[in-house]
Amino acid sequence: MTGSYSLPPPGEETHARRQITVIVLLLFGMVALYQFEQFAQRPFDPSGMLAFGFVVLASYTIGGLVGQIRLPHITGYLIAGLVFGPSLAKVLSGLGLPAPFDRGILNDEVIEQLSLFDTLAVALIALTAGGELKLEGLKKGLRAISSILAAQVVSIGVLVTAFFWLISGAVPYIGFPGIAGLPMATALAVGAMVASVALATSPAATIAVIMESRAAGPMTRNVLSAVVLKDVIVVVAFAVAQVIVAHQVGMGALEGGIGSY
Repeated sequence: MTGSYSLPPPGEETHARRQITVIVLLLFGMVALYQFEQFAQRPFDPSGMLAFGFVVLASYTIGGLVGQIRLPHITGYLIAGLVFGPSLAKVLSGLGLPAPFDRGILNDEVIEQLSLFDTLAVALIALTAGGELKLEGLKKGLRAISSILAAQVVSIGVLVTAFFWLISGAVPYIGFPGIAGLPMATALAVGAMVASVALATSPAATIAVIMESRAAGPMTRNVLSAVVLKDVIVVVAFAVAQVIVAHQVGMGALEGGIGSY
């Protein structure tokens, strides 16, 4: 009896081994460069651009490796961000990992140095997402797109806003510091602001999966249009909700107790 699972072709196995070898060499290379920095007469700070180059190469390789098991490459990029970020390094801090893995390749200082790339990435994502919007597609799928947006905006908006109203002290023994005791209007405004953020999705991830899978058709067009338009709604809704919250509680409270959430 034969099962439905079949082994990958020998060429794919060789390609996977090559990708694993690249990742291992990159890891050893990063450790060696940081060790060299410790003994150099004039220490340099390689953390910024070095980390950027490493993460680009490693995430690309991990994405290709994940593709061997028929998952989207963006899954590998997300795994790379988790592994090389500061969160996992803090969890494994007791293992005595060598630099730079003791603090994470993408530690807080590196992220600060690479903040310019955040701005550029947001601009590129916005341009790419806007370029994917087609007026003809919007007209054809207007009813479906409107239904998707209405269902998500109403359901998420109502649930998140109601949750913040509940934890503001509306229900006895349920309250969060900084939120408990707020007037109902203020709690609803804060809930609306958080709900606008909860609505946000990633056009970049959606576009990446669609392009990699070469998906096409009305469903793909409608989903992509809904994702892009929802981000426009998020930007406008968050700005309006933030103004309302600032008016209700003042900018000091917004930047202090409530802003900490």
